[in-house]
Amino acid sequence: MVLRLSKNLSKYAVQTLIVASLLTVSLLAYLFDFEERSFRLEVDPSIKNLVPENGRELEIYRHTQNIFENDDYLLVVWLGEDFFTEKNLAALKLATRAIESLPGVIQVDSLATAMSIRSESDLTNIDPFLHSIPQGREQLLEAKDTALGNKIFNGQLISQDAKGTILSVHFDQELTTFELTLLITEIEGISEYRSGGLNHFLTGPLYMRTETGRLLMRDIYRVLPLAVLVTFFVAAIGFRNLTGPLLPAFSNTLALSITLGVFVLTGNQFNFITAILPAVIYVVGYAYSVHVITEFELVYTQGQDKRQSVVDTLDAIALPITVTAITTALSFLSLTLSDIGSIQIFGLYAALGTCLAWIMSLVVVPAGLIVTKSSFRKIKKDKHKISTWLADFAVTYRILILLTGFLIFLISIAGASKIEVSTDYLANFRDDNPIHENFRKTNDSFAGAVPIQILLRAPHEDAFKDPKFLEVVSELQSWLSGISSIGGVYSIIDYLDLLEEAFSEELDIEESGGRSKSLNSALLLFGGGVDADRYADLSFQETIIRVKTSLIKTKELTQLIDLVQDRIDDLPLGITGHVTGSSSLIAKTIDNISRGQLISLAFALLSIFLVLLLLFRSWQIAFIALLPNALPLSVYFGYLGITETPLNITTSMVSAVVLGIAIDDSVHFLTRFKREYKESNSSYTAIQRTLESVGRPVTLTTIALCCGFITLSFGELQNQLEFGLLAAGCLFLAWLVDITFTPAICSLFTRFLRAQ
Repeated sequence: MVLRLSKNLSKYAVQTLIVASLLTVSLLAYLFDFEERSFRLEVDPSIKNLVPENGRELEIYRHTQNIFENDDYLLVVWLGEDFFTEKNLAALKLATRAIESLPGVIQVDSLATAMSIRSESDLTNIDPFLHSIPQGREQLLEAKDTALGNKIFNGQLISQDAKGTILSVHFDQELTTFELTLLITEIEGISEYRSGGLNHFLTGPLYMRTETGRLLMRDIYRVLPLAVLVTFFVAAIGFRNLTGPLLPAFSNTLALSITLGVFVLTGNQFNFITAILPAVIYVVGYAYSVHVITEFELVYTQGQDKRQSVVDTLDAIALPITVTAITTALSFLSLTLSDIGSIQIFGLYAALGTCLAWIMSLVVVPAGLIVTKSSFRKIKKDKHKISTWLADFAVTYRILILLTGFLIFLISIAGASKIEVSTDYLANFRDDNPIHENFRKTNDSFAGAVPIQILLRAPHEDAFKDPKFLEVVSELQSWLSGISSIGGVYSIIDYLDLLEEAFSEELDIEESGGRSKSLNSALLLFGGGVDADRYADLSFQETIIRVKTSLIKTKELTQLIDLVQDRIDDLPLGITGHVTGSSSLIAKTIDNISRGQLISLAFALLSIFLVLLLLFRSWQIAFIALLPNALPLSVYFGYLGITETPLNITTSMVSAVVLGIAIDDSVHFLTRFKREYKESNSSYTAIQRTLESVGRPVTLTTIALCCGFITLSFGELQNQLEFGLLAAGCLFLAWLVDITFTPAICSLFTRFLRAQ
């Protein structure tokens, strides 16, 4: 099959390159929207990208959002010295109306839309709090006192010192990413125009995700070209000609274009996770092309005909490249076992890109080598001294090398036991980003920027009009208020208290007496149902408690959620409940990463072992091939535990990526070693020759891969920097293992590595 492919490439090399060029240009043209003058690549910041696609938690979340208002909203914050002035209140009313009128905005919660129930003389007025703007100092002070005395307003709509206010903007959930981004930009413009001299800004979990999306899009256009330039530069230095760097660049561009074309055509968008996909595909695929060119250089510089050199190159390199492509693709595919949709998509398209890069390296690169004018230089003998020294070192100190590796493995496993699972979305932004300061200001002035919902369900209808059930809610609310990380708790109790205060004269309510079920029903009837649906469903069998917290780290949020859930599970009267909400759902999702990580790694290792078993037809060799790759992985997890670097959505993918790439070098080494050992029947000679032929391409690809991943650190988001540096560090360690640990294993276990 390889021989047939070689002959066809030799015959149709020019046609192959023409077709590849036309396909590349066509795909790039498709990916580019000439009307918008930008690529058809969008970032989706919605919560669905960060949570499982199904499960009990998601079902409860959707149920809660269907009955009550969505808690995934935008916060517009205004802060000043004293918010209660005629100018500020009028500006708030105008800004609220302007934002409400925007297509795609469902509702705006602010002092201008909040319903106020108050007694005046013999009348009880129910109207918006800012139905009319207070005039004069006396009315302004009265309005301030009323707002601060309102348990629902204080901390949610007005700051606890009355110096600022919040507008909570709820959006249509069917909005596209582009429409949502435009809306938020327009809202920011309205806020700037209407706020006057007040300090104004946008914040909240939704804004953080949207801002993350904006920066991700900017990073894609910055990082990918940088990765291309860096790998091109590394290859140019390594080969000292233009053919060496140009062919991998062209081959990978085609593979990436096809992958992105399918990605866009199937309706996918980039998100917090998949944004690194283009750089990963390009960098990973680079290694295959470099191995082909290096092997061709080795054969061609010995004086053979160019076409025959390509045939011999493919004969020698096709099998190991195919095996490494399969193992890399399987490692990526292991990510599809995750419960999180975006991780599944990343794994699927990374595997697709890997397979395409493999095909292009065996088709486009050889065709290019035939057509282009080659100027490869014969490797100097001095460079072989390095491989000889490495062979001497590996054979002489093989026991010490293996024992050192085993000791490092044990230390790493001990460190890995201390790994913590957590994600801090705020820390994803660089320290100089104002989003940090704005989030802190919101938490300091208001009840908190992060909402959590508690859904309670009673055994029968009208239960949450019954004093017995309301007493349970009241006790739970008091308990929640005593938790230091919770800034505000709002429930149906607060709503009924406001109604009682407003209707006390009409209903002749005694202050000392408790509210009966009939009285609660009367209050709700007199209130006309104003805002009641925000705290209970129509049957009053379900009610919601809204909690505001300043916690943003998922580990801390999860601890709080678990604490609250334990308290809810012990509620009397048959009341059941669940902690839910967008922030809660994301925090709980992160907990599943550890389990998903183990499943994905187990699947990847087992799949790779089976592929190696088919290749070498020996379980001993397959196991030996996995050993050098287990060491970098163990060190990686040990590093996370020892340095207290949390395992999060981003760092959880590093191991699968590194495993898939690192196995590349091991397969190339063992495949060459088998061939050389068969010819020489000497483990030392086989190791020395293997290092001569494999050492250079392995080193060159490692440098290119490391530099390519390091370019991710030039983005504005910390998760990309973290992923790039960790992946580069692991790949460097894998290279170090493959030029020391792997030869030592081959030397010690030569009897297992005899030709099968």
